[in-house]
Amino acid sequence: MGDVSGINTSLSGTARNEWRLGNGPLTTGIVFIDEKAEATPGTSGRETHNTLGLFAQARQDLTHRVSVS
Repeated sequence: MGDVSGINTSLSGTARNEWRLGNGPLTTGIVFIDEKAEATPGTSGRETHNTLGLFAQARQDLTHRVSVS
């Protein structure tokens, strides 16, 4: 295997919102990742990676001593 050089680019981000519920917060959102790698001229190779996801996380205080998330 020889040396291969190239250029990598990536863009990622997250957008989220927090909702106040009776027993604690609920956080919902979306996350994305867009990555690319290309070999420099004279060599070969290319790679891409794309991800899009949704998430939700809640923390609920059941009593003053017990909480779940």
